[in-house]
Amino acid sequence: MAADLGIPPWQARRLTIALRGTDDWPGVLARITAEGPDVVGSPVVRAALTATRRHCDRSPIFAARRAEQAPADVGPQHHAG
Repeated sequence: MAADLGIPPWQARRLTIALRGTDDWPGVLARITAEGPDVVGSPVVRAALTATRRHCDRSPIFAARRAEQAPADVGPQHHAG
């Protein structure tokens, strides 16, 4: 697949994981089926897909889980207390 797409093998692996998911993490395709196409703009999906583009990032699942755990309100007033 990597050769057909003209991308590095690491990127093809990450893309496959991001799209298909794993036993304990639903991938982008499963999320689109369950939640609709707007889920592609969610922070979780965006983090997973971004991790397929940068080699220095960890796995798409790790990136997505970090996004799931991030607080929703991270504006400057939130930090000011």
